[in-house]
Amino acid sequence: MKNALFQLTRTVAMILAAALACAVLVRYSPGALVDERELDRRLSEDSLAALRAGKAKEGGITANFLRYVKGMAKGDLGYSESRSEPIAALIGERAPVTGRE
Repeated sequence: MKNALFQLTRTVAMILAAALACAVLVRYSPGALVDERELDRRLSEDSLAALRAGKAKEGGITANFLRYVKGMAKGDLGYSESRSEPIAALIGERAPVTGRE
């Protein structure tokens, strides 16, 4: 029993470490902090400033990672800004097609 608990703890720690490494790689990848709405030439400088201020309020990598892990514990995988849908719904929609292939 003691060994099983140790293995479980070790596995959870490895999963969290891998998730954090992925979060760091995604956060610092080229173009990761670019919002495609900023490319819209119709937006005024005030609108662009509001978009950038909204992104700045989201916090750093630690805050985002903790928010993501808490959401995953509740089954919330996040929200796709490009598709305007929850990611869990997108996965559920495409899983049957992926399973058939």
